[in-house]
Amino acid sequence: MPRKGENIRKRKDGRWEARYFKGRDEHGRIRYGYVYAKTYRQVREKKTHMIQQMVKKDVCIPIESEINTIECLSQIWMRDKKERVKPSTYANYESIIMKHIEGVFEKNLKQITKKDIYSFVESLAKKELQASTIRSITDVLRYILRKGSQMGIIENEIAECCIYRSGRNTVRVCSGDDREKIEQILFSIDNLFATGILLMLSTGIRVGELCGIRWEDINFEEKTFRIIRTIQRIKNDGNEREKGKTYIHIGIPKTETSLRAIPIPTKLYSLLQKYKSLPSHYLLTGSSSCMEPRNVQKRFETILRRNQITHYNLHSLRHGFASTAIEKGIDCKTVSSILGHSSTKITLDLYVHSSRKMMQDCVDAIL
Repeated sequence: MPRKGENIRKRKDGRWEARYFKGRDEHGRIRYGYVYAKTYRQVREKKTHMIQQMVKKDVCIPIESEINTIECLSQIWMRDKKERVKPSTYANYESIIMKHIEGVFEKNLKQITKKDIYSFVESLAKKELQASTIRSITDVLRYILRKGSQMGIIENEIAECCIYRSGRNTVRVCSGDDREKIEQILFSIDNLFATGILLMLSTGIRVGELCGIRWEDINFEEKTFRIIRTIQRIKNDGNEREKGKTYIHIGIPKTETSLRAIPIPTKLYSLLQKYKSLPSHYLLTGSSSCMEPRNVQKRFETILRRNQITHYNLHSLRHGFASTAIEKGIDCKTVSSILGHSSTKITLDLYVHSSRKMMQDCVDAIL
């Protein structure tokens, strides 16, 4: 049934009519748009869709009385974010909203309670989602609700109760015997791709960063290479220069500290010199075309499968680098700088995993 302030009514002909703010004329008078449907629910969805499209296309900002659904509020929040975040981050936010937030709260924003938020978080926990995914969803919803609080639409305490508390995902770290075995296999393959994975294995760089390395980023005199770009495949949100639903985005790394120079591992110096190509060519391909992260993962999986090694995600090499470095006595500040973290806390909390040997050494050192 329609609620007060929704501007939805049932007509005499049996259809439902919804009115929405469309803008103002040259005299400042409000202009309204109308949508029709057979049921209340359908007309409400149509109205929400029209408002979302106007916000998305920057046609106008709805008046407060029109911002009565989480879908409309999310679009206003997204519009604020569009010029402030990287395209890849924006695409991630959009994906989270479309997959997990839209259509969940079938009530007016002002009627959403703490109980509704708690129920939503509990429903996410029951799904087969990783803890990090649930945290990302609740974080985005909390940011959207905070926007509503800033606009005076909902209470701030509603937004702040949208938190998921749980342990971190268990990451399968590539270290020990498996790490040594993979290293030996990659050296025996002896090609550009294998050299690139060895660079990941020995420096902990992200797969998107590896894909973005060009030969001009490698300084053989100083024996360093720079991380100054990253490659990702993201959703095409109306980018007229790109075709298709997704496209490869070449941008700057994750954070300011991710822009860094890393020493070339001594074992890889001669290999890199051997494959050196034109400055503008990419390291992994030896050409002007880059390789995207998902293809790197597929090729890496093929190598593991052919050599009967259990599956590892490429990101586990990054975790393995951090844990192995700490285990060998490298100070955390140095490891954190190589990984491009903004603080050693991130390195210790998320990337360093205590091995059985490290725990044994700890207890043995006491007696």
